[in-house]
Amino acid sequence: LTEAEALKGQQSRFVADLDRAHTAAVMAERRLWDSINSIKDGFAVFDSGLKLVTANTAYLTLFPDRTIAPGIGYAEILRLSALSGMVEIEQPVEDWIARMLAYAEADRAEPVVLRFCSGTWVRLVNQRSRDGDLVLLALDITDQMRIWAAIEAIPDGFVLFDREERLLTCNQHYRDTYPATAAAMLPGARFEDIL
Repeated sequence: LTEAEALKGQQSRFVADLDRAHTAAVMAERRLWDSINSIKDGFAVFDSGLKLVTANTAYLTLFPDRTIAPGIGYAEILRLSALSGMVEIEQPVEDWIARMLAYAEADRAEPVVLRFCSGTWVRLVNQRSRDGDLVLLALDITDQMRIWAAIEAIPDGFVLFDREERLLTCNQHYRDTYPATAAAMLPGARFEDIL
């Protein structure tokens, strides 16, 4: 009886410890998702088979009239986006989907920029997790694209260098003014090297 009472007490402690650990895990998950949902940029995780596992609110709002939910395939999201005209593409739909799937499968691919018909510009950045999941960031670069459009609209040559005299940006009018060095006018190029 004494041993049974001791085991009963141990079980009660284990159940209480398990309950506290469960509560802490639930609170940590809620904090994590509250933090992820507070980010203005989109965040989504796809499993190794490219099925959506989870996404934050900013990612889901890119598809206001679509049913994007866990379990949907990345290819289906691309197809819905292309066929609905939600994303502006300049090639046949199936070619674009194939290119985007190849991008998603690549280990280290350069970011892809998409223009939505709503006027929003998004830079997609993919990263593979250790488990093979695809973590996708959809960064809203609309303001940046508007600034670049404004710079290109300036009727005169425009160039901007940083403190270390590295080229940040220039418009086409500036390149046209100095055609001999236009090829060297790349972001990060030093002023002295361009000269």
